[in-house]
Amino acid sequence: CSAADIQRCEEKLEHALDDSHVKFLRKTLLEHGCPVPRTFFRCIAAPKDAGAGFVPDDENSHIVVNPLAHQSQDNLTISLRHELVHALDYCRAEVNFDDCVHHACTEIRAANLSGECVK
Repeated sequence: CSAADIQRCEEKLEHALDDSHVKFLRKTLLEHGCPVPRTFFRCIAAPKDAGAGFVPDDENSHIVVNPLAHQSQDNLTISLRHELVHALDYCRAEVNFDDCVHHACTEIRAANLSGECVK
């Protein structure tokens, strides 16, 4: 992963942060006491098959985006929405990602609410 790949990812990420659904999810997280500043989102090199992920941590939760996995702006924006739903579930419902039922429920919610299921 090159510096240019990281830069393109950061540019796409900035654009995705202007998406109305992303703004709504960030506002909702804030209302639940879980602010998500710009530093919450990180473009980090990873294997190409790893797209994006929410990293739950009581002290330092964040979302990582793989610069090599998102070829289109729409793909990155939908992935960001998906991961923000996980962040919201972790914040408001105390989802335990080690519990298979909890994890399945948040995956279904994230798929439905992110726009993945529209196509």
